[in-house]
Amino acid sequence: MSDVSMMSSEGSSDWSRTVVVAGVPDVLSSERMSDKLTIHFQSARSQGGDVKEVQYPTHLKGVAFITFENWQDADRVVECNQMLKDKEFDEEYPLTVYKFTPEVTFYAYADMDLSLFPDLSTLITSMRSTYKSVRFKPSLTKVGFVSAEGPFSAFRELRKDLLSRAQSLRDMQPSPDKAGPSRSVVEEKNRTEETVSLWLDTHVYMYIQMMDKREWDRCVGGHHVTAQAVSTDSCIEVIGPSFSSHLFCERVKKATDGLWV
Repeated sequence: MSDVSMMSSEGSSDWSRTVVVAGVPDVLSSERMSDKLTIHFQSARSQGGDVKEVQYPTHLKGVAFITFENWQDADRVVECNQMLKDKEFDEEYPLTVYKFTPEVTFYAYADMDLSLFPDLSTLITSMRSTYKSVRFKPSLTKVGFVSAEGPFSAFRELRKDLLSRAQSLRDMQPSPDKAGPSRSVVEEKNRTEETVSLWLDTHVYMYIQMMDKREWDRCVGGHHVTAQAVSTDSCIEVIGPSFSSHLFCERVKKATDGLWV
């Protein structure tokens, strides 16, 4: 059973005391990094408190689960800008911290082409403020591209927001020249939907493949999502071309509700 499945099987009291930490750098051994995370979240600068448990590494790259002794400490750390720094590090590392929920089982990654927005820096600042559970990182090699990762539920809201912003931007533009047709707003919107990958617990994936394969195929095929499963020890990555994959994701979750005790 994966680390997320283990967390999901715990009581809600542990969920209230647990946070998800994304952006953990791969610069030390797992044991040393766990120690650094403990020290950080017990320090005054993090606004945290006594740490009960650190789960790191997890099957999610660069993600740790921190469980505090008290839920008040978990609530405080998510409200602060967390910067991981230590004399052993060559630089400081910003961390994205948010409260744990079972939806972390459905964790998504996306590379988004946001070059249609004129002020990318302001857009990213706004998105970070609104979607605290999503980690945003501008591409260093592709102008206008931003990588994002976080719970799939947050991605659904992010998608709606970006499409709304794209529509507003389109509405503000002057009428196109009659000499040639302009690109449709659908084409503009699709620029924010390059690729999406969704991590599913291996047991969840195997369950639905064995118990309800027809429903899986219907959901995937019906919404033009090409699923490519890449197996690891504890999770399966399903890759799709668009955010429409949330429809079959919800079906998977519904079909496997009985697994989460």
